[in-house]
Amino acid sequence: PTRTPTPTPTPTSTPTSTPKPTSTPMPIPTLTRSSTSTASGTVTKLSPGLVFTFSSIAPTAMIITEDGGTYAFGVALATKPTMTVTVEVESSDTTEFEVSPKILTFTTNSWSIPMELIVTGNNDFVVDGDKVVAIKFVAWSDDSAYDKYTTWLNATVQDVGTSCTDALLNGDETGVDCGGSCLACPVATVTVLFSVTVWQTSYTQTKLLEYFQWLCGFKFDT
Repeated sequence: PTRTPTPTPTPTSTPTSTPKPTSTPMPIPTLTRSSTSTASGTVTKLSPGLVFTFSSIAPTAMIITEDGGTYAFGVALATKPTMTVTVEVESSDTTEFEVSPKILTFTTNSWSIPMELIVTGNNDFVVDGDKVVAIKFVAWSDDSAYDKYTTWLNATVQDVGTSCTDALLNGDETGVDCGGSCLACPVATVTVLFSVTVWQTSYTQTKLLEYFQWLCGFKFDT
């Protein structure tokens, strides 16, 4: 009999893995001063104004005590001016605080360099509680973008009243720890004891009192 040949098996192909697409990292946006705003993260050009710089506590959270407490921060312009800019700095209540200096001058070269401004509390010797006061900034310049530019910055002045127990004559006291905003000073009472031997009976009590008043320089109570 004729033998039927055994069919040769067809080899199975090994599937090839498709490589995964590599993700491209998104660029980190940078913030720069630019005249346009794009998706890359740039911001629009800053408007003319003031920039406040500080070390730890922002000027918007400024707190000083009225007994000479101080706070210092820097002030600069936000953009380059075309002409010199003079900024006047004013205290809204000089009985509570003062500012120094009162004039800040920025040129076309120094506009971005912060100038130090110091706020100092003043003791009004009145127990009137903490007060929110304001520092006013007014700019003057031949640069129309800055001329008459005005802004405000608030500050909190903590009340300390008057110390009537420091054993010092200070504030509005008329005596050591008394008078003024403290309790009234005690009235001193002076008692003078003396004896007189009268050799002549013609001296009356009134005459004696007049004599000793003249002699001592003050009047006796009778």
